Amino acid sequence: GLRVAMSDVVIGERGLINPLMATPELRKAQWAYLDQAWAAADEAYAEYEKVPRTSAEDKAWKDLIAQWETWKAAHEKVQVAARAVDSALASGLPLTDAGVATGLEGSAAASAEARKELLVTLDCVNKLRDENVRAADKAVVVAATDSKLGKRVMAATIAVGILLALALGMLLARSITVPMTGMARVAQAMARGEMDQH
Repeated sequence: GLRVAMSDVVIGERGLINPLMATPELRKAQWAYLDQAWAAADEAYAEYEKVPRTSAEDKAWKDLIAQWETWKAAHEKVQVAARAVDSALASGLPLTDAGVATGLEGSAAASAEARKELLVTLDCVNKLRDENVRAADKAVVVAATDSKLGKRVMAATIAVGILLALALGMLLARSITVPMTGMARVAQAMARGEMDQH
């Protein structure tokens, strides 16, 4: 996600400051790659915005928001310097021209500054990731506890159900066997000729 897209931005930026990639076709391809990398980075960033956060995650997120803007501003300086090189090359100046060389050096210097901001931004991303992992670990513990409780409640419910079934079974059996036993006594008495018992 976000880290990969950020790395792609750096790769795209490196191509723009590399004098070996100073042909119009290569620079055009590099700009397209960089635009695509920024689009992916912005999309990954937007996905993070939607995620509900704990208070610790929210603090890490706020730190990232501020640093993200700082990094983007530093990267803008690289783009401005690289576009100046593109303009110089498009005007027909050779790569060996002092102005072009100075522009490439300025791009490289701006890229070095942007890299410093990238490292701080990656640290913010890592802190946010660490908070995400802590929150997820906590949620797993809560879910496991809830699962154990659910299993205990289910086992207790089953046990109570079995006991109720046994009690009802015994009551039902007794309600059938007591009258049957009485009828059997009466039948035995009648068989002995004792007709006065009902």
